[in-house]
Amino acid sequence: MVANKPYYISLVTGNKLANYPFVDLSFCHVKTLPQQIIFLDKPTLSLVNTIDTICPNDTIKLIGNYTGSLPSQFLIDNQNYVINQSNFTIPIVAINAKSYSIKITDKNNCLTDFNNIYKTDLRGKTTIGTFSVDTFQTCLLDTIMMGIVGQTKYKDDSIFYKIEDLNNNLITIQTQPRFVLLSNMNKNTFYKVTMVAYPVKNGIVNPKSNCVEQSKSAFIRFNDLPLATISTLNPICEGDSLPILLNISNDINKFNISLSFDNQVYKFNNLSTGSVFKVKPNLLSKIKLVDIVPINSSIICKPQIDSTELVISFLNAPTLFSSKIICAPNKQTFQLQVVVKSDKIATLVTKGATGNWSNNTFLSNAIASGTNYSVTITDANGCKELIVNGFGDCSCPSNAKPSISILQPVSCFNKTDGILSVKNINGTPPFIYQWSNNISGDINKNIKGGFYTVTMTDKDNCTTVDSIELKNPEELTANLKVVNPPCPGLRLGSLIFENMNGGTPPYAYQMNNQVFGTIPRYDELIAGKYELTIADKNGCKKLFSTQIVDPEVFSISLGNDTIINFGDSIFLKLVSNQTIDSLKWSSNAICVDTLCLRPYAKPNYEYELYSVKATNIFGCMAEDEIKISVKRFDDIYIPNIFSPESGNLLNQRFTIFAGKSIAKIKTFSIFDRWGNRLFSSTNTIPNADDQGWDGTVDGKLMNEGVYIYFAEIEKDNGKIIVLKGDFMLYRQ
Repeated sequence: MVANKPYYISLVTGNKLANYPFVDLSFCHVKTLPQQIIFLDKPTLSLVNTIDTICPNDTIKLIGNYTGSLPSQFLIDNQNYVINQSNFTIPIVAINAKSYSIKITDKNNCLTDFNNIYKTDLRGKTTIGTFSVDTFQTCLLDTIMMGIVGQTKYKDDSIFYKIEDLNNNLITIQTQPRFVLLSNMNKNTFYKVTMVAYPVKNGIVNPKSNCVEQSKSAFIRFNDLPLATISTLNPICEGDSLPILLNISNDINKFNISLSFDNQVYKFNNLSTGSVFKVKPNLLSKIKLVDIVPINSSIICKPQIDSTELVISFLNAPTLFSSKIICAPNKQTFQLQVVVKSDKIATLVTKGATGNWSNNTFLSNAIASGTNYSVTITDANGCKELIVNGFGDCSCPSNAKPSISILQPVSCFNKTDGILSVKNINGTPPFIYQWSNNISGDINKNIKGGFYTVTMTDKDNCTTVDSIELKNPEELTANLKVVNPPCPGLRLGSLIFENMNGGTPPYAYQMNNQVFGTIPRYDELIAGKYELTIADKNGCKKLFSTQIVDPEVFSISLGNDTIINFGDSIFLKLVSNQTIDSLKWSSNAICVDTLCLRPYAKPNYEYELYSVKATNIFGCMAEDEIKISVKRFDDIYIPNIFSPESGNLLNQRFTIFAGKSIAKIKTFSIFDRWGNRLFSSTNTIPNADDQGWDGTVDGKLMNEGVYIYFAEIEKDNGKIIVLKGDFMLYRQ
């Protein structure tokens, strides 16, 4: 009989059916037969997942299909759930491993009991490790490798490394404890790193599982390289020893240093930042720091060196500005007036003549006319004595003197194009003019900046002196900043003038003999050598030679093309000369982790091309491809999947099928992913559905997954073929 189909009840008399009235036990007439009856379907239930591996208190989803009228009651372990359609998904909080039963009562009040239809098993957890130290520091561009101890990974669990700032803002997540300074990170700043282990089920990471484990955080920091500089503490007199101060930024360690000056290298040992040592340069010395070596070899960061040549400041000794005699009205005596230039006017003292100082002018007491005079002037530094002497004769007119004027100032720093002229005021011609730079005449030309004195001698041999300062313009200086392109061949280099000083503004700029312009930078430049010039208003120029350099070419390699046996697979190994920021594989590459750092290939055709495109941390791109060919054996067929529960006998065991040219299967072994041998056989024949592996070990069902086979197959000519590969065990 079939459910939901009507049947009739009739009384049987002999071999005949007869419609008799239906009577009660007292044979009272009730109704005429036949009478219709219907047998109702019971509800049926199928689940997508009949067993799940869980963590305690995980929320699982019971997914299934219900056949029959919508239930009036749907009980899972005596807890009622409401379903409104035949396909349903029910969330259940699974506390421990257990079996679940489902009872369904439909609208016809038919009860169906599905005992132990669903089961949960508890899985293990990853034991998260600890970092070997609490803090990892390195120099700016170095890589930090963090050591990890005491870590045990559970099966396919994924371990990630989470970088956050100290305010718990996420910086990045990566799969290896190897860190470089990223664009969204700051130098000299601590960041914390936390290991997080996520459970993986069917190749999918579950970040919400209660099996998630998290480590204690450690800290990383990328430090600036220390900078070593030297400076003078005080100006000195010519010939004295010069005290030099050593300064090393961001470092308090001891160092040995080397200085270069006067064509020699001098070493100074056991110094730290703030140390003072002395050298004895001359007026033309150029002192430069050329090397610095840490005394403690465990110091990671060797300081950078500021190789700027040290400017030596010498104290200005008193220099003569002018001197003259001032005759008394009676012509019997005179006073010597000396005007000097000195950086410490208040400390000037004299020997050999008495008198008084007022600012930078010395006026002697009365000296008898017609006598020699001499005065020695020095300052408190005692650098150099200035001696002024001569013969004082008041017979000469006191109002006769020379007057110097500047015909042409010096145009550029240390250029010798200045011109001075002198003329007389009073006196008796003809006049002789003698300049302090050993030039005679009223014109003193082709001279550089400095103080100049002229002595005028008239016909009566009366001499008077005048002085003037011809100013030397400040040296034209600037810094040239070179910005190299981030990737080879790109027109992204720049040359930028900064900190322009000296000369006479405004400034103009030139590159490679092009037309001068007013913009102090040049962009969109390729790698190469460049000649640049900066010029001021007077045409004073400073030349710069520099070079823009391409970085190393970013390259990757997948290795040489290779051949594998049909059914086998191979991991793709990527080699790069630089740090990779991102990867994009061709669609046929099979990823085994979230970042797809090492996918594997399993070609299905005669050959397949696998390609990858990579981008480094500077945005430069590289790509490569590899050809993987497949070696087939036409007389041999090895399945790539089997299911012991299948209704197909040929698919219930994993075995080898072959043609007539195959004599026997000499050896046949099955391994799991960890190399454990699960099954082996020797000297068997192919195509036997009762041979091969049935998916069990010692009577225990093995889990679904990928397994490895190895076979030695003997042909009828005695030749041995070795085949290996992987296949899928599928449970229905």
